[in-house]
Amino acid sequence: MARSQSSLPRHLTKVDALAPDHWHLEGSDECYFLGEYTAGEGYQFSPTNQLIFNLKKSPDRRGRAEWHYKENAIQEVAKALRAAIKQEYLDTITFMPIPPSKVKADPLYDDRMTRVLEAIRPEPPLDIRELIVQTASTQAAHESEHRPSPSEMEARYAVDVVLAYPPHISSSSLMTC
Repeated sequence: MARSQSSLPRHLTKVDALAPDHWHLEGSDECYFLGEYTAGEGYQFSPTNQLIFNLKKSPDRRGRAEWHYKENAIQEVAKALRAAIKQEYLDTITFMPIPPSKVKADPLYDDRMTRVLEAIRPEPPLDIRELIVQTASTQAAHESEHRPSPSEMEARYAVDVVLAYPPHISSSSLMTC
């Protein structure tokens, strides 16, 4: 069943660094979100939980009858982000999707966040860079009893320095001192 309206709000909500769930944030950090996912609850708990469950459908489900729910979720999240971010900012933002639990060479690699960002505005394309890469495939946090800490996640990440430069500047054209 397709939704006629998004289950996500039209505005971003700023995460409060003092909230107990976000103890790892510092006062100067600025983090925003759309919708409230409730971990440990099923897809029936809320429209946002259902949306996230659909967004997280594993790539091994591709080609099955339920796959269209994932495709619809990607479009719904992109539409909500498009509505929540002022259009004049889109040309000034570099989007960096956090990688999934699998490396790109893994058959279960899920590019959902990159696809969400690409769907915000296909033309002209946004500045989307997969700067942070997963160095080894791991079990997805939502499929595990153990939620990795920020430091555990950081230890599994690397930076793709080739993508660190703006598109109009190549790494070979930069001078080092």
